[in-house]
Amino acid sequence: MVGGLVGLGVGSLVGGGSGRDVAQVLGTVGGAVAGNAVQKKHDQPIPGQQIVVRLSNGVLVSVTQASAGGLRVGQKVYIQGSGENARVTAQ
Repeated sequence: MVGGLVGLGVGSLVGGGSGRDVAQVLGTVGGAVAGNAVQKKHDQPIPGQQIVVRLSNGVLVSVTQASAGGLRVGQKVYIQGSGENARVTAQ
């Protein structure tokens, strides 16, 4: 939708009379197609997993991250970073 609006704005700057109308239509369609392609690229899912870690004091911490192969249940791990940047790695 935003791409279509940008295309309409750019098309209105081109030519005059019926030429401007054609440029607006082409700009709207072209902008909508380009915007749709960009949106599809950003909607691709990233494989990941949710890892629950029990700290030595008994507190459970949940971290969602891209797939981390090689981790096993019961394995000692490090939690690196915090918040959205937290990652679990093998110790």
